[in-house]
Amino acid sequence: MDVLQATLAVSGGLQAQELLHAVVPFPGEIGHRQIEASLLVMEGSAHDDLKRHAEAQKSFRQALALNRKIGSRSGEANALMRLANAQSSAGQYASAIENYQLSLRILRE
Repeated sequence: MDVLQATLAVSGGLQAQELLHAVVPFPGEIGHRQIEASLLVMEGSAHDDLKRHAEAQKSFRQALALNRKIGSRSGEANALMRLANAQSSAGQYASAIENYQLSLRILRE
């Protein structure tokens, strides 16, 4: 766990949006979207670690959408895998299996 992830975990992810804007003041600029997607995954991981599975899933879905928008297939696969982990932890096994399979398909491309 890096320093940013530790900070997010301690704060329960509540400061993630502030950190995002401090690191990426203009998220729409080229290159910043990938950083934004990575921060959303970290935020989701912090929520998941704190058993806040609904919030984790929301962050992972946002990261997934952003990775799809910027065309990052590896980022998309990672977000899907993390989303599936959160779904599995929440007992949403059918959705988790679907997302694990989607992630695996992308990684095999």
